[in-house]
Amino acid sequence: MEKDSLESKLKTWFGFEQFRMGQKEVIESVLDKRNAVAILPTGSGKSLIYQFCGYSTEGMTLVVSLSYR
Repeated sequence: MEKDSLESKLKTWFGFEQFRMGQKEVIESVLDKRNAVAILPTGSGKSLIYQFCGYSTEGMTLVVSLSYR
């Protein structure tokens, strides 16, 4: 996927005009086949990151989520 089209895909798939802070950088890393760890606060759009990458790549998307109480 062309990086220039990330915003257009964001608009088409999710209806958003722009990425939240940190989202685009993590997505670019994953799409460039580099390892990425995203530690972001609740409500910062982590779900969009893995959904976007899942839509953009072939095969399985594995998400590891930890919750501490």
